[in-house]
Amino acid sequence: MATNLNGSYAGKVAFITGAGSGIGRATALAFARAGASVVVADVSEPGSQETARMIEAAGGRALAVTCDVRQDAEVRAALGRTIETFGRLAHTVRCAVMARVAIDAYTAPGITYEGGIPMATWSNDELTRIGAAEELEIALERRNGTLRTSVTIWVVRHGDNLYVRSVNGRGGGWFRAAQARHEGHIQASGVEKDVTLVEVDASDDVNNAIDAAYRAKYRRYATGIVNTTLTPQARAATLKLVPRGTNP
Repeated sequence: MATNLNGSYAGKVAFITGAGSGIGRATALAFARAGASVVVADVSEPGSQETARMIEAAGGRALAVTCDVRQDAEVRAALGRTIETFGRLAHTVRCAVMARVAIDAYTAPGITYEGGIPMATWSNDELTRIGAAEELEIALERRNGTLRTSVTIWVVRHGDNLYVRSVNGRGGGWFRAAQARHEGHIQASGVEKDVTLVEVDASDDVNNAIDAAYRAKYRRYATGIVNTTLTPQARAATLKLVPRGTNP
């Protein structure tokens, strides 16, 4: 691999998660070949260091950082090191699911990618159909990428986003399973989609709007049932469903 210091990404800084191996490493090397300075982020310290070594051996610039990208505090620290080292951040490529609160604080202006491609958004038809569905089935991904048996839960729409909650809080069975990869597959009203599960901070004001959406959509149910979705523990287990692309 040879680094092109005059390439299309010359002078840019790319933060690549899951870059210690596989597609993440390949993505990091591709950015480096195009001239970018690359931050190699991975939970595996040996993996991230090896990718950084490969980039530097080819004449590129790299910074290896070790962090669990599902933990907001660790991502913030890694991004802080990025700014300290390179002074800026232009692109993020998420080959591992990462905390959105931290990444949003550092990437504007910039481009955020999901798994190496631009992040998908819901179509109006998908939002309408899923948002109106009484229930949603979600099958969560295990660490090996296989799907667990689906569970049925309520889903609400707020604006152009879809949200789900665990009425049993963060200790609930399906929510704990979601922590393995923060990815899954959903079905509702004839729509099937692979999704990334993005945690919503319990203190985020959007939770109030989500509360209102639950009350409005499920008002025909007994108040005691609806209120199970509005408790502090349920609010602390709120996930935004982000589409990962178009299924065949």
